[in-house]
Formats: sequence, C-alpha cells, structure tokens
Amino acid sequence: METLTNIATKVKQSCGMHTHCGAADLSLQHCKNLFKHYVKFKDVLDAMMPQSRRSSHDNDCKSLLYRFECGNRTQTINCAFAAIDHASSLEDLYSNVTGRDRYFKLNLLPFWQHDTLEFRQHAGTVDADKACQWVLFLGTWMERALATNPKKVTEREFTVRRAWKTEFDTTLARLCSTSSISPA
Repeated sequence: METLTNIATKVKQSCGMHTHCGAADLSLQHCKNLFKHYVKFKDVLDAMMPQSRRSSHDNDCKSLLYRFECGNRTQTINCAFAAIDHASSLEDLYSNVTGRDRYFKLNLLPFWQHDTLEFRQHAGTVDADKACQWVLFLGTWMERALATNPKKVTEREFTVRRAWKTEFDTTLARLCSTSSISPA
C-alpha cells in the first residue's frame, strides 16, 4: 500500500477491494451460516461502507437479498433464508442465492478455483490501515458466523479457526519491520 501511495495511485469510486478468505475446510452448513449472517447483518455491513458500496443493485457487488425482494424486509430475509436452507450442496447454495453470478458482496465461485470465499463489498483503497482493519474484521466475523452453527461446534473446531489471526499478525509484524508502517 505504501508503494502504491508513493507512486500516486488513485482509487476511483467504482473500484473495490476484493478479499479472499480460506474456505477449504468449510462444510455446506458453515457456508450456509456465512450466507445467512451476511443476509441478516446486511444493514450493519452496509453502514460500514461508503455509499457507493451499499447499493443492493450495484453491478459489481450486489446484495445477497437482491434476488429475494418479496415484500417487507422480514419477508425478504425469510425468502433468502429459505433458499439457503433448501441447498443440498455448495453448487445448490451458489445457484440458489446468486443464480451462479459472482457479482455479489459474498461470492462462492472462487471456492472451486482457489478454495476461498470472496468478499467484494469493501471500497477500493490504498490505505493500509483500512485494508488491514477490514481483513481483521472479516476474520472475526467469519469466526463468529461459523461458531454460531448449533450443530457440531466444538472448542477444537473454534480454536483451529483462530489460526488465521496468528498467521496474519505474524505476517503483518514481519512486513511492518521492513517498512515504515506500524501495526495498529
């Protein structure tokens, strides 16, 4: 980010920061939980973003509720939850929620190519602090969404998911020691 700033890189309003989070060990139920949390907390997540990244109909990062608008907010969420619950495979989940379109705020398509989930909502940035805070938030958010699965959540499963933070902190500390950036 420092290099991009030093060469005067500019970010346009139409730019987005796409963040990939490891998903190789996630089950169908885990993915359903993540999608439900993204649907349920849409307004909170939108409030964290600039206006340009909040739209439900944005061509590059549509809301997961986009395909389920069927009355008031509660009815729309219930329609989305029903589609999520109806999925019997990851392919079904991808098809039911996004219609196999990758341009949603939470995108499952990279799972088959890179074993990741893609979060497309954040605005483009060259601000290292903003980028790092978003990555830390997503890790914490994913951990919480996964841990609220009432089935098969064990302390061991929860602890393993914390490994991303240790790895991120170690990598960030190493990067910061070789630059003028200080960890937050």
